[in-house]
Amino acid sequence: MGQDLQMIHSNKYERDTVELANDNSFITPDSIFFGTTLNWNLHLHQDPEFSKEDQWYGVYNIKHDGILNWQKYYGGDANYKIHGLVATRDGGALILGGKWDWRNNPVKQGDTYIIKIDRYGNFVPKVGVGINEHFEVKNILLYPNPSHNKLNINIGMYKSLHLKIYNIQGSLVAEQTLQSGINSIDVSGFSKGIYTYLIEGEKGFFEKGKFVKE
Repeated sequence: MGQDLQMIHSNKYERDTVELANDNSFITPDSIFFGTTLNWNLHLHQDPEFSKEDQWYGVYNIKHDGILNWQKYYGGDANYKIHGLVATRDGGALILGGKWDWRNNPVKQGDTYIIKIDRYGNFVPKVGVGINEHFEVKNILLYPNPSHNKLNINIGMYKSLHLKIYNIQGSLVAEQTLQSGINSIDVSGFSKGIYTYLIEGEKGFFEKGKFVKE
């Protein structure tokens, strides 16, 4: 790859039933990258590599003492699997992964992606193979969307965030403190329609979006 893309350190991990930890890599101890696959579910009679579920590449960047610098989730519109992650000397990283668009491609054949991100997890234009610059990028995951009875909110490594949900009229219908990892919200009593969510935290953290209740 050349000196600028040289891998300094890398380990592999085994599969997990919820989040597939694939790789870690670092050049400096205050910028350690971890790569995972989010929404990884194992079914007894289904090939996990080609499960008909929306998944994400997950990338976490932490300091040597475990303090989170940032986290990003990429994809969510198809089956994504992250296969490797390499820190680069410019402070960013290369993501190696696959994508299977199970809605539009019934044949179990996916595409390979090599994606370059900068030190903050943003895409680096015109670098990589198979890159789709229209990937959705999120700091927090909310799924399934649309939802029926249960809404999952994965805040990853953030310690504590506050959630507010508003209906289309702008009325507050629910609020909850979210803890690290996956939080489940009961939306079975919500009327069908479009809802807006706001998630806030310390140091000015703010994320908003919409979901549909069916």
